Amino acid sequence: MSIVDRIEAHRQEVLRGKLTCGVARCPLCDGDPGTFSLHERRRRGFWVVLERLIQKLVSLLPRWKCPLCRGTFTEYPDFALPHKRYVAPEIQQRSHVYVGQEDATYAKAAQDKEMAVCHEGDEGQSQGQCLSASTVWRWVGFLGALKATVRRAARLVRQRVPRLGLARTVYAVAARKYRSPARRQIVQRCLQLLALGDLLDRLFGVGIFPRSATAASFT
Repeated sequence: MSIVDRIEAHRQEVLRGKLTCGVARCPLCDGDPGTFSLHERRRRGFWVVLERLIQKLVSLLPRWKCPLCRGTFTEYPDFALPHKRYVAPEIQQRSHVYVGQEDATYAKAAQDKEMAVCHEGDEGQSQGQCLSASTVWRWVGFLGALKATVRRAARLVRQRVPRLGLARTVYAVAARKYRSPARRQIVQRCLQLLALGDLLDRLFGVGIFPRSATAASFT
């Protein structure tokens, strides 16, 4: 299913009330109420890249209420991330280009075949604002800051494959990709998160988003 179809299918599921909460424990109080009630549906626009053009699609995000703490939280579909306008696959793919390819730059990761990715202009031309290198820099920083999400994903992998030896895995990135020890940790953790996401997909059929990240409150 294409990203366009996934966004529309999710919108229809929320509209029809056919969606069930995929989180087992409340990310706010860590309690297990058994079920969560639908609190509201929030309209949300998403940016997708289609043939180097950035287009906006609209879907709905459900907010669930915990009967234990009475708190509410948003459950994001696998194509969405909190506070991010671009869809998650786009963010992950371009972040992986940067952290996974030794010679990649942020500018290269923001392009398709060395050509700019831009919003459609007023006359149907690719003349609008373009995806910038600084945006990819922020994406890597966002993914690399998800410490609790990485720990939870690693724990799930170890439970399924205890002998995999995740603790001995080295997530090495080229020295030119950071200028400080803090940024090095961010870039390495981004690479680790993306690798764990691939493992979760192979082991459980779901990636690191949304469930592992939602359970860790996207931290």
